[in-house]
Amino acid sequence: MRLCLNDAGLVANRKLRLEDAKRIHDIGFRVAGVHIGGLEITDDDIEHVKDIFARTGLEMGPFGVGYAAIHPDREIEKEYKRNLVKALKIGGKLGCTNIRISAGSMDPNNIWIHHPENHTQKALDMLIESTKELVPVAEDSRCAICPETTQWTIVGSIARMEEYVDRLDSPYVQVTFDPVNHMTSERVYESGRFMKCAIGFLGDRIGEFHVKDVMVQDRLLVSHIDECP
Repeated sequence: MRLCLNDAGLVANRKLRLEDAKRIHDIGFRVAGVHIGGLEITDDDIEHVKDIFARTGLEMGPFGVGYAAIHPDREIEKEYKRNLVKALKIGGKLGCTNIRISAGSMDPNNIWIHHPENHTQKALDMLIESTKELVPVAEDSRCAICPETTQWTIVGSIARMEEYVDRLDSPYVQVTFDPVNHMTSERVYESGRFMKCAIGFLGDRIGEFHVKDVMVQDRLLVSHIDECP
């Protein structure tokens, strides 16, 4: 396992500067993730980024991509998948461990937000079928697909993470597990126990961990649990 600064602000294109990568190295990190900065990235851009990382002594972490493999509008879904194919190929050339995407929502306007259909078996079946089209590209690129899960998205529970990965049956399909995204009023005061149980159950179905903290807001009637530094 490698400790990676994910949200480092390093963009995978020709604009990446040596001093940007050096700043991350000077903090003490030896692995950094990159952001897409657009998907029209040339091979020269990729070589530039790899050279910057090599000269700085950084290794490549995940590739952050703002798409999902599913959308209620099929034309938008096709566009998303075309972009995910590009992202997987770019991630593979860069040497990224994985692309981090959304687990998807049936909401037409936001792939991260709640929707009544997200928790249905139909939505999970549709997501799995859609992701299957991307698996050969991930395997050829040696870059895993890792949707980040939350309680509100289609892959919204530990059991659904298990089903998603197992049914796709490829070492290049895993999940990004962020324990804070799955906090509840029952889990938040014994978060360590929840994390140990979840990680022990999921095992190598997890391709990436997101690490942050959580706080409970002082409000009445409904618990508000928010991420925090």
